[in-house]
Formats: sequence, C-alpha cells, structure tokens
Amino acid sequence: MRTVSMFVLSAIMFLFHILLAPAIEIFIAKIDFIMISIVLLAVFSKKWYPSVICGVYSGLAVDITTQAGTYINTGIYLAFGLLIGFGTLIMKNNEFVPTVLITGILTALKHLVFVFLLYVTRLSESFTFGTFIYGLPSVAYTLVACAGIYFVYKGIFSFPFMEEKTGEEEKRFI
Repeated sequence: MRTVSMFVLSAIMFLFHILLAPAIEIFIAKIDFIMISIVLLAVFSKKWYPSVICGVYSGLAVDITTQAGTYINTGIYLAFGLLIGFGTLIMKNNEFVPTVLITGILTALKHLVFVFLLYVTRLSESFTFGTFIYGLPSVAYTLVACAGIYFVYKGIFSFPFMEEKTGEEEKRFI
C-alpha cells in the first residue's frame, strides 16, 4: 500500500506539473512540481528508489508530451532522483528548512544543466548567465510551493499505512 501511495502521489504531482503549473504561471515563473515530488519522496520515504522511479517516469512523460524529443528531462530528473535519493540516506531527519532549500538548489541546478544541455545539443543558440538568471523566478516560485506542499506530504506520510514496517513486524503478518 505504501508503494502504491507513493506512486499515486508522484503521478498527481506530474499532473500538477503538466496541467496546473501553466495555469498558475506568474510572468515566466512556473512551479517545478516534479522536482518537489522527487525531493519530498526521497526525504519522507528514506529510500533511494522512490525518487529515482518518480524521476524516470515523470521525465519520460514530460519528454513524450513535449515536442523536443531529446529526453533531456528524463536524464536530468533521473540524475537528480539518484542524487537526492542517496543524499537522503545520509540525511537522518526530514526537517522543513533543509528540505525546502535542497528543492531550491536542485531546481536552480536543473535549470542550469537544462540550458547547458540545450546549448550542447545545438537546440539553443546561446549559453549565457542571462539565460540562467531568466529561470530564477521559477526557482523562487518552486520554493514557495514546496514550503506548502511539504506539510501535505508530512501529513500523508504520518498515516499508519505509510509508516515503514520493521523486519519483526513484517514477520508477524506472514
């Protein structure tokens, strides 16, 4: 039940990314719901694989639904899913401020890597500091959204069916 719930959460966040983010865009700033989902799944599940799985299928879905066809989003979200997944194995607690800051840092880094990869693949004409600065409002908007969504995830992961069972508890049910 826990794994299915995490899959449903990340699917909902993907739908928010595709459907809601363009609707609530402020000037050029859009919320990166997929990055929020990747970070929060890693932080609250304390496992490396939910964020990786979320990154792979969300990145694939974004790349399939857009016209670029380069699968850059898949690679970026997979890499950041692995990075934050293994990073949370080191991080012992899921505190609010570090989680939100990590989301902001990864969103800014994702934008920088995305712009760089577009330049390397010749899909963009220029790679300047200005193109990176152009995406910083999206980072701030994602930080604000993550601050609110953090408490939703915290509430969901506090339900009994979302709690991780130890080895002895699993043996009792067999």
